[in-house]
Amino acid sequence: MGAIPRDNKGDVLIAMCDVRKRRCSTGLGEAMAMHKGIRIAMEVGFRAFTLESDCLAVYVIATPRPEAGN
Repeated sequence: MGAIPRDNKGDVLIAMCDVRKRRCSTGLGEAMAMHKGIRIAMEVGFRAFTLESDCLAVYVIATPRPEAGN
């Protein structure tokens, strides 16, 4: 799995690749890569970023939703 954080112009900031010994679903793999990408981005000092995913289920779960009634 991998993650490639980019800046607001689309330039690559860092890249990450990790090998897993066991198979998993596409959604789980995408979520794990997104989680690792967030951790690495925060470790190098980024605090604000936009997440992108080509897996709709992961995108829906990772996207904050406004509270009901607000």
